[in-house]
Parts: sequence; structure tokens; C-alpha cells
Amino acid sequence: MIGSTLARLAVDAGYEVVLSNSRGPETLTDLAAELGPQARAATPTEAAKAGFDEVQFDYVRFPDSTTKLILSGPTDEPHRIEAISSFLGDAHKALVPYNVFLSADIFGYTFWNTNDTGIGQQLNHLVDKVDYICPMLYPSGFAHGIPGHVKPMATTDDIHETIKLTLDKGIERTDINPLKLRPWLQAFRDYAFGGVMFGPEQVATQISAADADHTDGWQLWNPRNNYTSIGLVRETATTPPTKDSSLASTTHASK
Repeated sequence: MIGSTLARLAVDAGYEVVLSNSRGPETLTDLAAELGPQARAATPTEAAKAGFDEVQFDYVRFPDSTTKLILSGPTDEPHRIEAISSFLGDAHKALVPYNVFLSADIFGYTFWNTNDTGIGQQLNHLVDKVDYICPMLYPSGFAHGIPGHVKPMATTDDIHETIKLTLDKGIERTDINPLKLRPWLQAFRDYAFGGVMFGPEQVATQISAADADHTDGWQLWNPRNNYTSIGLVRETATTPPTKDSSLASTTHASK
């Protein structure tokens, strides 16, 4: 899967781009037309054929409310869970012949909630459907707190514990191998607890929490696609940081 911002950068650099999402290529025709002849919309299977080694579905979920929508089937909890899990299961089967990994982004509260959080995401039904689970563990997203942390961002330690305890809970509930987890971490200003700025300390403590649970890396998200090396480069007395400090690994992606 490739975001519209990255797609524009790739086209500007002279690359051909394949656009794909979970809703079908017909939802990307306007973007493809805007990008020009170097871009085309495709299904996830076509994206795999084009050379992508992973398909990552973002926001695979039901809407918060379906009262004003007309859907093709029942929308009670069992049917929501079945719709999401079967979609991912079918996608995984379709991608197997191409040796492509499948991952899915899900809400952080799904690691705590035993129901489907009202959107069809029930953790125990998802872990065997994909190769990687990518929980969105943004501390700002835990507006109602978690057990033991009513204010997930009161201190830097609270930020660390919010990530660590949530991962611990998911692993405990599902017995999932931590290497199947690749959490999204927060790289943007808080919007739920007073507007805390996320600088080097806040980013680094989240990474430390993910590393402590031996996850398969992590991902940072900033809604403005504004990324720097803050919190990523270990600063030492003998190797001072510079403005040109770059990431040591390309496995840490940005949403």
C-alpha cells in the first residue's frame, strides 16, 4: 500500500506508481488521474504482482455509526467481526502465491477490549488472519485511559507504560508471538490531554516500550508527514547529534 503523499513524491522523482487500498481500485481513479500516466490504480493482488513485498491495510473497520448508512447485510457484533476477519483471511489467501506479507492496522483499545470496539475489530479473531498486527498505540488515542493509567501522558513514564502495558495485554490475551506485532507510535502533538508536544523524550520512550516487548520494529505516524530523527538517534558524548542525523534503519516506516 502506498500513501498519496509518497505516491506524489515517487511520481515527481520519475517512478511508476501502483496505487492500492482495501476499498478497491475504483476509489483511487481520481488520484491516479491527478498523478498522471505514471500512476495506476490496482487491487492488492495486482500490487503484489507489481513487486510489493507487503500489503498493509489501514483502518479495516466498520464506521462508528451505521444508522445513516445502508449496508448489504446485518451489522450486529458477530456479523461485524466476521466481515472484518473474513476479508483479511481472504486477502491473505489471495496473496500467498506471491510470497507477500499481509498486515493490518487496528485501534489500540482492541488490545484491551474483549468486544469488537463497535467497529468489527476483535483481536482474537485477527491474529491468525495476517502476518503482522499493527496496533495504533498513540497515547493520545487512549482518551479514556487504561487500567492503572487514567492519564496515559501525565509523565514520560506514563507514556512508556501505556505502550508497554497495552502490548503486554495483547500478548497475554492471544499468546501471539511479539514478532507479529509492529505498533504505530505517536510522532505528533497530543490532542486529548492538554496538547503535549511529542519531542525526542516522548518518541524515545515509546520506542523503548516497544523494544522491551521484542516487537518486530515499530512505525511512527505524523499526520503532516513531518518526520525528523528526534528520538531515534542515540546521543553520546563522543558522537554529538547533527542536523543531518539520519535513521540507521529503513525498517521503521511512517504511516
